[in-house]
Amino acid sequence: MVVTDFLFAVVVAFLIFVVFSRGFRRVGPFGGVVWFFLIVLFASWAGGVWVRPAGPVLWGVYWVPFLIVGLLVALLLAASTPPRPPLRPPKSADEAEARAEAEVLAVALSTFFWIMLVFLIIAIAAHYITCAPPA
Repeated sequence: MVVTDFLFAVVVAFLIFVVFSRGFRRVGPFGGVVWFFLIVLFASWAGGVWVRPAGPVLWGVYWVPFLIVGLLVALLLAASTPPRPPLRPPKSADEAEARAEAEVLAVALSTFFWIMLVFLIIAIAAHYITCAPPA
């Protein structure tokens, strides 16, 4: 069951990743496509195993929760992407201050990323530890 859940999460995360990175060109505030993929992968996996099963069954897995949670997380990440700052040097103190605030925001988002990733992994592990079928 773990392997099929993981494979469904990978397929869903890859499809969402392709749509958002190639179609919308928005992959979240974390500065890289790999991080976007990882967050969507683990969120889809955690949501897929914890959300009440719904939809059709494919190879023993209800795949709709994986897709819905993955899409919701991807939409939230894409919507939270700040605009890219211009490449030219700052002309005024206000512009320099705005760039400094953007750097602080980048550090905060990086910290949030790692905390979220750890909690998603804990949620996935907790499901398989607590919801294991009886032997």
